[in-house]
Amino acid sequence: MSQTNQSELEKLASRGRPATGGIMWRLLVFSFIIFFGTLGAYVGMEFGYSAFLEGQSNKAKEEANSLIKGVSKEQQMAVIDFYSRLSNIKGLLDNHLYLSKFIDILETRTSPNVYLDDVSLFVSEEKVRVSGVARTFLDLSRQIEAWGGTEGVSSVILDSSRSISGGRVSFTVLFNLDESVLLKKESSQQ
Repeated sequence: MSQTNQSELEKLASRGRPATGGIMWRLLVFSFIIFFGTLGAYVGMEFGYSAFLEGQSNKAKEEANSLIKGVSKEQQMAVIDFYSRLSNIKGLLDNHLYLSKFIDILETRTSPNVYLDDVSLFVSEEKVRVSGVARTFLDLSRQIEAWGGTEGVSSVILDSSRSISGGRVSFTVLFNLDESVLLKKESSQQ
């Protein structure tokens, strides 16, 4: 009976002990698997994939050099000259004056009681001088007000006015224009 009691005591004693040794061992094995997996991926990328990419880069350089050698110096110079001309034309068109927008302002915003004699454009100063004849001083003041409320016109100044025969009024007006009226910019394109 003592043997049975002994085996029963051993069973009870083994149940009470926590099995932490097994959990720690599993955590250690899992950590080694992650470490060696990461190490394997790094070695594969460093020695395998980088060598592959280097080979592809060298192959592309060789193809580019063979294409360059296939084009004569005259053809290369012709392409460079053509590109240079296109670039110059683009620069000119980007800074080209578009007077049609200002002429449209004059056509749509000029009263039928006002006749324009002369229009002078001063590009460097972004000013326009307009001379003409109005039926009356009231028509002239209404005209100046209409031009002043126009988008792209920053100010309208009456330079001179005088009464002429028949009660009509001869005048000269100065406009200060915004750059958007004279140059075709992205915001003014439709």
